[in-house]
Amino acid sequence: MTPPAPPNAPPETSLLAPSELPVILLGRLRLLIALPLILFAIGLAKITLGAPRYRADSRVRASSSDGGAGRLANIAAQFGFALPTGGGGDPVKLYVEMLGSQQILRQALTSPYAVPRVVGSADSVRGTLLDILDITGADSVERLKEGVQRLRNLMEITTNEAAAVIRLRVTTEWPLLSEAVNRRILEVVNEAMSNVRRMQAGGERQFVEGRMVSAQNELLEAEAVVQRFRERNRQYANSPELTTELERLQRRVLLRQQVFSALAQAYEQARIDEVRNTPVLVILDPPEMTATKVGRQHGAHDEPHDGVAVGQEALHRQRLRNPQWWSTLAASLRAGIRSLAFRRQAPS
Repeated sequence: MTPPAPPNAPPETSLLAPSELPVILLGRLRLLIALPLILFAIGLAKITLGAPRYRADSRVRASSSDGGAGRLANIAAQFGFALPTGGGGDPVKLYVEMLGSQQILRQALTSPYAVPRVVGSADSVRGTLLDILDITGADSVERLKEGVQRLRNLMEITTNEAAAVIRLRVTTEWPLLSEAVNRRILEVVNEAMSNVRRMQAGGERQFVEGRMVSAQNELLEAEAVVQRFRERNRQYANSPELTTELERLQRRVLLRQQVFSALAQAYEQARIDEVRNTPVLVILDPPEMTATKVGRQHGAHDEPHDGVAVGQEALHRQRLRNPQWWSTLAASLRAGIRSLAFRRQAPS
């Protein structure tokens, strides 16, 4: 004879009868609609995660024609960073910092692109890089910040300091886009450096121009003193004192001539630099026609993700775009979780 159950024992449970399952599922039709959408979003994220990736390479040589350490340090300060102490004005360090600077990457992110998805295809990838990479954020500032970090993860910069050569690699899901972004980053660096160089040259020109006027006046005054001395002392050759005085005045004229000549050369050079548009990065190997498939694995500079994390990101973006849809889905999930229990309490 089976002993009675203790008074405080938990109630027995039994599995849900198979005949009751369709009734519960039909009562939760909204959940049946929502679950495939979730699975589709996760599946689509996995497909995107596993999409082919293409890397475009370029090699450039850093030009050192912009002057020594002082001028390079001034240029670096324009972009919010300082060159390493004792760098000797190495342009390689400057341009490596610039390639990864926020100012440069923001311009690359907001530049428009229009490239075929594959060579010869009529289907194209269009928009800014922020749109193409589907960068989101609470506002435009946060969106740009997230975009800069994402683009840095897609870039790889290596250097050969002995040869002053920099290699830039950009990896995206589309071969021609990788090449276009690589090219655009190099263009933005050249444009930024040219603008800074012209601004500095303009400031130098204005300073040298004012100093040159003063030097010219000083030279004319020194020459006038020599002329007056000769007019007053026509027989100075027989006087040691007058000869010494004349030599002193002539040395002053020579010094003023040298100063004026140096300033005139600096003024002409500043005028040339102000209008010069020579690229500071000499492109040895352009990025065009270099895109290579590097597989479906994430590179060393990409953030690690798995399918669940990417699925969560997809749902998060949908929540931001359609809050009403998210509220309905959340309510359906809560109701479905409460009702779809595969274990139930047996009657007491």
